[in-house]
Amino acid sequence: MSRKKVYYDIYENPQSKQSKNSYHVRVAKSDLIDFQRIKRTIASQCTATEGDVSLSVDQLSCNMANEVGSGNRFHIEGIGYFYLIIEADRQVAPSLLITIRYECGQ
Repeated sequence: MSRKKVYYDIYENPQSKQSKNSYHVRVAKSDLIDFQRIKRTIASQCTATEGDVSLSVDQLSCNMANEVGSGNRFHIEGIGYFYLIIEADRQVAPSLLITIRYECGQ
């Protein structure tokens, strides 16, 4: 698999008078690729049909949601790591926080 070029712009961060210049990078050119296109591309590269690809991705999504929702980390080689980030308002009492459970229907 060949890597494509990523075009980006560099922006200066807003700053206070006491701080040094700092910068951040943003992707300058990107397209939105829909799932239909991905299914067609994958199906054309192997013996799986678009339906097979769709079913596999649905099951992957369900398993990822269940694992990450249970607090586990999930790694897909060549893609990356997935994990849950939890944020709470520091002013909220711990007794007011609720438990959320993620499940994926079959």
